[in-house]
Amino acid sequence: MTTTEDVERLSPFTVGSAATDTITAAELASFELEATAELDRDDPGLDTYTYNRALALYICHMIESAKGKRDITSEKMGDYSYSKGKKTGYLLEYEELIGKWSRHLRAPSAKVERYEIATDGRPESFKLDGSDVPSFSR
Repeated sequence: MTTTEDVERLSPFTVGSAATDTITAAELASFELEATAELDRDDPGLDTYTYNRALALYICHMIESAKGKRDITSEKMGDYSYSKGKKTGYLLEYEELIGKWSRHLRAPSAKVERYEIATDGRPESFKLDGSDVPSFSR
């Protein structure tokens, strides 16, 4: 897919020269240059499909930001809430996508190593720490 198709597929934005289109092809090309530079800095090793999706999400964020529609300024989780810099939903999805791939690519292997302790066969050869375990229950 082209960037135009990806942007139009992921958002209500349209690209073209008609008065009803959200942005022109020249504006898209400008946004694409800037978004590509940003994504190349953030790229944890995305495959081609995911790279194109992330690029389109970042371009949608830029379009929405240019129109002054940064809508997400705080989050609330139960009794806890916090404010953050104004972000668009597209930027949050972009960050989640990059973060997911970063964690996936850096995930440690599930290899389990076996360790053996040499003893002379008597249980007294191997002793555990005898200190008391603190209790935090009431």
